[in-house]
Amino acid sequence: MKVSATINSLMWMADVISSLLNNESETIGPSKAGDLSILAFASSVVYSGLNDSPWFGTALKAHAVYSIVAGILLMAFPSLGVKLWELKEGDVYTPGFTSICGAALVVIGTMSASLAWGIDPLSAVGYTCAAAAALDLKLLFFAPEVEQMGMNTTVLGICFCFAAITAASSYGFAP
Repeated sequence: MKVSATINSLMWMADVISSLLNNESETIGPSKAGDLSILAFASSVVYSGLNDSPWFGTALKAHAVYSIVAGILLMAFPSLGVKLWELKEGDVYTPGFTSICGAALVVIGTMSASLAWGIDPLSAVGYTCAAAAALDLKLLFFAPEVEQMGMNTTVLGICFCFAAITAASSYGFAP
């Protein structure tokens, strides 16, 4: 678990450092404050994972909570999320895309939280897929910002089916 969480956070760090070095906050967003907040949580997981620090679990828990809270805010209030992350030149697609990104953050945070709090990997996958299925339903039926994008929601429907079947399988409900 430690290796995979460290590699995942290392990829987040690389993306954020690229954003900061290329001054993306000046052209497309997100703000430097948003990039720096992601960098703070990701770098603590990477540092503790690479150095086999005893506080790795605490760093992963903090990263998971940050991901879940940020994801819920982006999903529940996409227009506020656009303002908070200071995204530039928003259009009709920006709130829907923000809501979808929020759902992805919640799913990532759910997996990280499950593992950080010592849940076995199979149950962690079940919790993560259950969260993904619930969020897919929200995006399919209760997210007008996604509907305004005019996107084909068939993919979300297929993702819901896979997530629901995987969640049920991890709990022994499916064959």
